[in-house]
Amino acid sequence: MCWFLLFSSTVIGQKLLFTQEQLMNPRPYSELFDRSFEAIEVNHIIPDSTQYTILENGYASAILTNSNQVNIPLNHTVDTIDVVFSLYPQNPEFWITNYHVLLARRLTELFKWDNRLNDASIHWRLVLQTDCQSEPEAIGLFHGFVVHHHEEKELTIKMERAPKKEEPLFSLPPLPPDTLIQSLVQYIQDKGGFEDYSVYQILDRNAANWDSTLVVIDWTGSMYHHGAQAILYHLLEERKLGIQQFVFFNDGDGKKDERKKLGNTGGLYALSPHQEDLEQEALDLFFKVEEKGNGGDREENDIEALIWAIRNYSDFKNLVLIADNAACIRDFTLYKSLNIPIHIILPGTIHSINHQYINLAYATKGSVHTLTADVLDFQEGRTPEMITCLDDTYILNPFGWYQNIEPMPSKFCNIYYGVERYGFQTRKWLRSQLQQ
Repeated sequence: MCWFLLFSSTVIGQKLLFTQEQLMNPRPYSELFDRSFEAIEVNHIIPDSTQYTILENGYASAILTNSNQVNIPLNHTVDTIDVVFSLYPQNPEFWITNYHVLLARRLTELFKWDNRLNDASIHWRLVLQTDCQSEPEAIGLFHGFVVHHHEEKELTIKMERAPKKEEPLFSLPPLPPDTLIQSLVQYIQDKGGFEDYSVYQILDRNAANWDSTLVVIDWTGSMYHHGAQAILYHLLEERKLGIQQFVFFNDGDGKKDERKKLGNTGGLYALSPHQEDLEQEALDLFFKVEEKGNGGDREENDIEALIWAIRNYSDFKNLVLIADNAACIRDFTLYKSLNIPIHIILPGTIHSINHQYINLAYATKGSVHTLTADVLDFQEGRTPEMITCLDDTYILNPFGWYQNIEPMPSKFCNIYYGVERYGFQTRKWLRSQLQQ
């Protein structure tokens, strides 16, 4: 298939993850490639073809060895794609094949197989397997793509998830016979479903402490179904948590990336939860903000949205941010304008918390919340030298910020602390600490 046909046949309105130029010549765009993936390290992957679509590459190869044997049904929506490598040698600079070139070649073959997957709204993860101390061990590991997708089903009222042992069991309360509420549930189903019910569960878990709340929501592609759960929670559990206002941000209404300015990116919208026709107004606003744009690059204007919300609304006691753990906070340096604690909800977070959200909570004396964990270490101004959450440990570095002792997770957000060569300097410091 020629390149023209590959890219001209993409879905109308689909925002490409990478352009033809970037895939054909990836070296000048290495930083863009790095920012586009959430990087996580695991011991090894055993792909489960009963739950996901598995596409295999050979070791250091871009060829899809089983592309003729699998497919993604047309009525399925792809929400997450894992690109699985082996981390051998441990420093990619010593790989025989340049890392960015190999990644671009593998993506090219994937998009030739199904051009719907070249989509920036999909959650992309770079999964690096560490159970390999030699090349034969690396060759024996899985290399390829794990595609997570789900069928667009008819409306179901019960919210279910097959929980891990450490996760709380949860299901929706009975829904009233209100067609608009059911339409809201259908919207959530259409945008990703209830497989992850973090937002609903976290709001319910903290309702006793979060009365009179202003909720600020990241309203970009991968977050629609998460943010809508906050509206649903208010409708079903209003007596538990008094939400005073909703604010949505979409990182600039589709503004070109080069035109985005810190503190003035735009794409901010508000919704009052006290109006009688809230369900319809919410659905109308959801589609309106989507039509305005999907943010463009993966970085978001979280701080701008928080500042705007504080300046425009005063009748609240608690401020909750529903954020995308996989996205960097582009305007983090504006955090000093925030003068109240920020309680941060990170849906879909399983392995590692983005250090920027840890530090936003730290800087504002707030907290961070995932489905199974509440990081409350910073409330009342506490500054622990080390904190542990989920699978990771964070320590204070010489710049006064918490960083993951594993350098890979969310390392692409390092550039947004406003310190020249921040990532290089902190990795150098961390190595010296670990050698002591």
